[in-house]
Amino acid sequence: MNSLERKHLQNAHFMIYVLDVKDEPYNTTIEKFLTLQSEIYEMNPFCSFELLLHKLDGEVFSSDESKMLILSEISELIKLNNNERNVPPAEIHLTSIMDLSLHVELSKILQKCHPLLPLTQNLLDNFVCNSMIDKVYIIDVVSKLFVCTDSRPIDLFSYELCCDAIDVAIELSMLYGLKNEEVFEEAFDSESCSIMDFDNGFHLYMRYFGHLLAAVCVIKDEAHRKKEVIDLNYKVLINTFGKMVKTSEKILHTGEEKKIGVKN
Repeated sequence: MNSLERKHLQNAHFMIYVLDVKDEPYNTTIEKFLTLQSEIYEMNPFCSFELLLHKLDGEVFSSDESKMLILSEISELIKLNNNERNVPPAEIHLTSIMDLSLHVELSKILQKCHPLLPLTQNLLDNFVCNSMIDKVYIIDVVSKLFVCTDSRPIDLFSYELCCDAIDVAIELSMLYGLKNEEVFEEAFDSESCSIMDFDNGFHLYMRYFGHLLAAVCVIKDEAHRKKEVIDLNYKVLINTFGKMVKTSEKILHTGEEKKIGVKN
């Protein structure tokens, strides 16, 4: 590990290590991961360690039982090789190249850096309940990772629909709504709004949430006909979230001023 890598890792919130489950045996890979984990933990004990078991797809991993077996095998290898190391256990994530499970797991890791996650999730829960919708995601329109969602279970199919809907909306905006010299960011702004109906009974309602962030609502019943109710509740959601952010920034700023005052 060179000096530049050390400098970055000293301030890192988390370390993500990807293990290709098709690359057997796992002993050498696990040993490398644990060695790296020990080095990072020694200089940055607040770092979170995330191990992604990737490429869990194909006939070999077609059943949930086969995935649990590989999870158990690798967990046991980590336990056996980690007895003499005084480091916290890594969180293990199961991902595939055949769906957006990698996006989902990376989103969960990203949310660990969200200081207002519990409060934001509570706001989204209230919005979902009051608007009679099934699910809402706050998605980064570039990476397609969601920075927050409500507490209901995540459905990969509906999440993929949300990501596809964002791509369609932005591509149409760039094709018909922008001039050549305008940048990508202008394709999704505070005026952006989209409603999509699918033959399978799904309805998607998409609105601007913040810079390069979209709120995408999944609706599976007649609630999509009550757009006025959803619009009103969404306005309340945005206003409340804005006030919450301003309050937290004020508290943080006040805390920093007190620290400076104590030092002086």
